[in-house]
Amino acid sequence: MTQLNRIKLDPDHGGHTRGRDDVCDAVEGELASRCSPRGEAAVALRSYGDGCVALGIAGPVDRPTAHLFGTLLRGLRPVSTRELLVTLALLGPWHPHLARVIGQARVHHLIDGGHLDLRSAPPEMFAALGVPLPNTTEGPPIPAGPGREPCLEEWGLQR
Repeated sequence: MTQLNRIKLDPDHGGHTRGRDDVCDAVEGELASRCSPRGEAAVALRSYGDGCVALGIAGPVDRPTAHLFGTLLRGLRPVSTRELLVTLALLGPWHPHLARVIGQARVHHLIDGGHLDLRSAPPEMFAALGVPLPNTTEGPPIPAGPGREPCLEEWGLQR
């Protein structure tokens, strides 16, 4: 949990040459290498272009940790103006407040004209976010595509 208080964005770490999937893999790899024997949550992030940030959280997430993660998401808002990619591939047991802070981040990115891509979320996360389960294991981007929100129509939330 203390790691969430010390996280800093390194804008040169990812650079413009790395793709979204490569950066997501790097975030997941860093999280896997930092598994805590005490079972604490861990966070890793990378910048992969101007206004694009990939972020992951691993381990158990209780309500205070989810709150700290929400604070981190709000802090990343000015540097993730185009896209925020959130991977939950190594997420352990989680408190429902985590879905709330991810949902808030999604709304903030919509307001800012960017989008949030949620990767490897557990099915319960989609239920907590109020969206149907995706047909793929990776899940649809939330929202998919700059300048439009097709996921609202696809998920039956807008006609």
